Amino acid sequence: MKFRGTLLLVTLAIGLILFAYFYEIRGGRKREEAKEKAQKVLSVKDNAISSIEIVRPGKETLKVEKSKEGAWMITSPLKARADEGAVGGLTWQLADLNFTQVASEAPSDLGPFGLITPEISLTFEAEGNKKTLLFGADTPIGMDAYLQVKGEKRVLVISRSAKSAFDKQVVDIRDKRVLVFDQAELVAMELSTGEKKIAFERRDDDWKMTAPMKTDASDERVQGLLDELSTLEAQEFIPEVAATAKPLGSPSLQITLILGEKERSSRKISFRPDNKNSATAIAHPESDPWFYKVSASIITDANRPADYFRERRVLQFDRFNLSEMVIQNSPKAKPIKLTKDDKGDWYLTEPAGAKGKVVASKVYEFIDSLENLKAEDFVDTVPPNSETGLDNPPAVILYGKGENEKSKKELARLVLGKKKDSRRYARGNGPQVFLVSGVFLLPKGPETFTEVGSPPEPVSMSPESP
Repeated sequence: MKFRGTLLLVTLAIGLILFAYFYEIRGGRKREEAKEKAQKVLSVKDNAISSIEIVRPGKETLKVEKSKEGAWMITSPLKARADEGAVGGLTWQLADLNFTQVASEAPSDLGPFGLITPEISLTFEAEGNKKTLLFGADTPIGMDAYLQVKGEKRVLVISRSAKSAFDKQVVDIRDKRVLVFDQAELVAMELSTGEKKIAFERRDDDWKMTAPMKTDASDERVQGLLDELSTLEAQEFIPEVAATAKPLGSPSLQITLILGEKERSSRKISFRPDNKNSATAIAHPESDPWFYKVSASIITDANRPADYFRERRVLQFDRFNLSEMVIQNSPKAKPIKLTKDDKGDWYLTEPAGAKGKVVASKVYEFIDSLENLKAEDFVDTVPPNSETGLDNPPAVILYGKGENEKSKKELARLVLGKKKDSRRYARGNGPQVFLVSGVFLLPKGPETFTEVGSPPEPVSMSPESP
């Protein structure tokens, strides 16, 4: 009997657990979902909406439509690009619009709800079907407002903030970007300021300057200008008729972008000073019916000497692929060779009498100094070697692993020459000659990298150094 009693209690307990799970947990979740669904004003997915029209008494009708390419465009009261994020906010709000209660199932008079002349009428189209929402007056008590779906009798109550989300005008929804382009498709750029022209080409992931000279360009500075151009926003929109009412002077800056690796296309935009405000400029993309008032900083940042956009790093190498460094201070000095093993530890392998493990931080400090060595000036007309001292053996050669484990390949080399005033001639990977800071020094000997004792002060490789 005791066993049967215990079994009965266990069975009842299991039953209660199952009841709690199916009714309270799963059932509760379903009831919550059903309640939430019941309080949805619409049954529509945001990505199915293809057009929205907002009408407000006494104000211009705003209409946006999705193009065949999937981009949102303003079609009324003017034709212009729409801000994808702003329109996306509207479509999301429509799909997520909830009501808190039903104010009246079938009112005989819509006047008290402000729905005879709605404050906002919003018509949207989704999958070929159109619906109109009528936003009425605010409720007398609380922070709510009245809403009616056109064609339905009942009047709903929604939050006042939900109503204000649809109170939009052109300035709220217009794309303020002056020039829209895909940086991934960009292959070349040209800056023209009067008679001066600077041209760049992208090769693989690096920018090269092709005019007024052929040399490496600073990826950081070219990219910085492109980022500024791609995020340039209009402070004011000026119709072409208004902008050209008075004769316009010649552009002080024109930027031409070449896009597409195979089928190339160009985008041009010109900039003129704003005669009324020195802090702003007038921008005009080619074939655009609009002029844009923008920050004048774009003219300042683009109107730089060619040298500003040149690559100033003397050495360019992948430090993670670096496996060996050879340092030679002078033609007669024994080379210092540092080698990295498969575990990532650095060792002195030459000269023979100084072999052994080194202090890793000292090695990486030296690598940092090579990586951060920048030109203070460029030497485009190179003097004879006797003046530059660049015919000496390389001061540093950097190697990485080659195609197989036993081979190696040269990543970069640095040649330091004689002093010129307070600077020093230097040559990096290519033929370009730089002037670098005269205080840039190389380790005097292997003891600089060892764990024993404090390293001596490094000295320059140049025989002219004190």
